[in-house]
Formats: sequence, C-alpha cells, structure tokens
Amino acid sequence: GVELELRKSSERITEIRANILYLKFRESAMREVNEKTNKRVAQLSFISLGLCLMVSLFQVWHLKRFFLKRKLI
Repeated sequence: GVELELRKSSERITEIRANILYLKFRESAMREVNEKTNKRVAQLSFISLGLCLMVSLFQVWHLKRFFLKRKLI
C-alpha cells in the first residue's frame, strides 16, 4: 500500500513539474510578445508626435503666407 501511494505521489510530482515548466515557457513567450508590442507602441507614438509637429509647422507656415498675401499682418 505504501509503495503504491509513493508511485502515485511520484507521478503527481512529475505532472506538477511538467505543468510548471509549461507555464514558465508560456510566460516567457507572453513576455516576449508584450515587449515587442511595447516597442511598437513607442515607435508609433514617436512617429505620431513627429507627424503632428510637421503638420503644425506646415499650418503655421501656410497661415503666415496666407495672411501676408491678404496683407493682414
């Protein structure tokens, strides 16, 4: 009886160890995905900021030219 319980316990330990290793693998894969996503979001935010700055500079240039043509400045 004790030998049978030891075998069952050993099998449970092996299953738990395999499950822990699987969870560690999944966690590392998810961490990689999250890091890539964070990097892409940061890149897109800088691109968006640059684009907004370029558009605002173009608007200032265009409005200045427009008001100078109309001789309002």
